[in-house]
Amino acid sequence: MDVEIEPLGRWKLQGEVCDGKCLGGAMKPGTGLSHRACANLCLLGDVAPVFVSAGAIEGSEFLLMTDPDGAAVTKALLDYTAIFVEIEGDVERHGNMLVFKIAPDTIEVMQ
Repeated sequence: MDVEIEPLGRWKLQGEVCDGKCLGGAMKPGTGLSHRACANLCLLGDVAPVFVSAGAIEGSEFLLMTDPDGAAVTKALLDYTAIFVEIEGDVERHGNMLVFKIAPDTIEVMQ
């Protein structure tokens, strides 16, 4: 079954880089230093990175993260997990999932 891909444009989003397991509630608490360490271990273990947006994008706050070509971007995100960041990239809808295609050099830590 082919999934329809709908481009939603270029966005500059603020939020947190996380992993799919923590996002689902596996990490308790889901904040602080232990959260960051856990998220990085998950990302190193090939759990896909997820961007948790500070505001809803097309009805969702959660976006799967890839590089601009749709490939894994995990290792470039390790310094940015569990902290508030701003990232620019293209958002696409793949079926009922949003994908945030980012270039790591657009990541800015918010203070």
